[in-house]
This record gives sequence, structure tokens and C-alpha cells, in this order.
Amino acid sequence: MEGTYYAGGMLALSKGTATLTNCVNNGNITSDNGTAGGLVGVSTGAVTFTNCQNYGNVTGITAAGICGNIASTSGIVKPFYSDLTNYGNITSTGGRAAGVLADLSISYGNITLSNLRNFGNVTGSGDVAGIISYLQVDSAYITNCVNNGDISGSDSTVSGIIGKIAGKTLYAEISDCKNAGTIKTNENQIVQYMGGIIAAAPDTFCVAISPTCNFNTAKDHDNRPLFNDRVTCTKLQISNCTNIGKILGSSSTYVGGIIGLFNYTTDKGITNCVNSGIIGGGANAGGITGSIYNYDTIAGFFSVNINKCINTN
Repeated sequence: MEGTYYAGGMLALSKGTATLTNCVNNGNITSDNGTAGGLVGVSTGAVTFTNCQNYGNVTGITAAGICGNIASTSGIVKPFYSDLTNYGNITSTGGRAAGVLADLSISYGNITLSNLRNFGNVTGSGDVAGIISYLQVDSAYITNCVNNGDISGSDSTVSGIIGKIAGKTLYAEISDCKNAGTIKTNENQIVQYMGGIIAAAPDTFCVAISPTCNFNTAKDHDNRPLFNDRVTCTKLQISNCTNIGKILGSSSTYVGGIIGLFNYTTDKGITNCVNSGIIGGGANAGGITGSIYNYDTIAGFFSVNINKCINTN
């Protein structure tokens, strides 16, 4: 299947409410000048995915095995994406690429992502990852995700699970995720951040109305923090994650077996994580993280805890 701008195995462009359950795409999907997804090209409305698979190769400026771009979930209180698997090879011709979701940018809500799998090889420029290449939401809970494909890219970020956690993402928990694929740069190219689980979380954010950065105590019905008023600092927690894949980043700035650059405040930090993959180069290379630079212009430096982590290479 080929489209000029948007292309998807089930939907090219979704502007309304869409629930995709038990859907399978077997065809190759190509967008000549835009965004392609194995199931959905672009969603600007309310969309959820459950138990879906893509077996076709996907090619576009932005490309992903399940959905190329999710820009809104209007009408959904708690969006969820679960049990999604990509087997096809994913190729970006000039932008983001991911095995499951290339660009997940939602301005509100608690997002839950669980049991996401990628077996295909992914290549692109910009942000490239086995599961999600770019994440910008209020809060995200990502668990039990696995990448087995080889991931290669140039320019910004390359990672097994998440390329970049960006912008105003106020809270993120990443747990029980594993990368087994090789993470590398495209030939003769430079990548700034590389990681087995996350390439970069570069944007510590603390709003001016809360200069002391007190943790917001409001909870949703699942006892998770709510951030609709944006009166807290960003927090990132990574736990029980494993990298066994090679990370070949000789021309990269920050390379980490778990995360390349950690620039978020946290009360738990990186816990019970293991790297046994070979770290091949990088200006700043670490078995767990390439760099911690957790600074906010309002609140100053924060503490990051690294607990019970193991590096074997």
C-alpha cells in the first residue's frame, strides 16, 4: 500500500475516536512524503490499540510498526496501548522511526503502555527506537516492553526502547523493559544520545509558580500522580530494566547501557537495572548512564539515585 502523505494498514488518518483491537496488518506500507504506520498513519483524535500486530515493512519520512504519530487522545480519560507487536522492518527517510509508536505527543492525561514488542530492524534519522522514538505527555507508565530488532540512526537519539522523553513530560515510570538488539549509528553518521533503554531524557522542567518543586499529591483512581495544573517538577524512574544488546556509538556524545543522558529530578532514579551489553565508544560512555546533568534554571541541581544496578561489561 502506498500513499502520498499519510498511509496505514487500517487507517491513514484518524481525526475521531478509534479503538483498534485484534487487528493485523500483513502488507507493506509506504508514505512518499509523510507519515506511515503499520496500522494507523496519523491520529489527531482519540485512539487506543489492544492486541494488534504488524508484519509488513513500513517506510515514510516518519514511520512506525503500529502508528506513526499520535498527537491527541481527546475524549479518552486514560489512554492505553497494550499487547502490540511489530515484526516488519521500519525505515524513516528523513525523520523519526520506531518499531511500535514513532511520535507520541499528548498534552494531558496519564498514558499506560504495556507489553509492547519489536522484532523488526528500525533505521532513521532524528529520534529512532525499538518501541517509542519520541515521548511527550503529562505522565507515562511504560512496562514490560522488549526490543529484539537492530536499531540504527543518525543525528539525535537511538535506543532500544525509548528514543527521547521530551518537553513537558512531568512524570514517567519505565519498568521491566529489555533491549536485546544492537544499537548503532548509521554509516559515517553522528548520534548525540544512545541508550539500551532510553537514549535521552534531556528536559528537566519546573514551573515558576512552584519554585520549591514540591511533589504534587493529587492522585487519579489508580493512585497515580495527576499533573493537570503543572505545579511540580519532572520526575523519571527507571526500574528492573535490562540491556544485553551491543551499543556501538563511537561517534556519539552520550552513551549508556540503560540511559544515555539523564536530566530529570527523581526520588528513586535508576533501580535494579542491569547492563551486560558491550558499550562501543562514545565521548561519555557508561554501563548504566553516559551522563547525569539534572539542573533546572528555577530550582537548581537535583539528586539522582542509582540503586542496586549492575554492569558486567
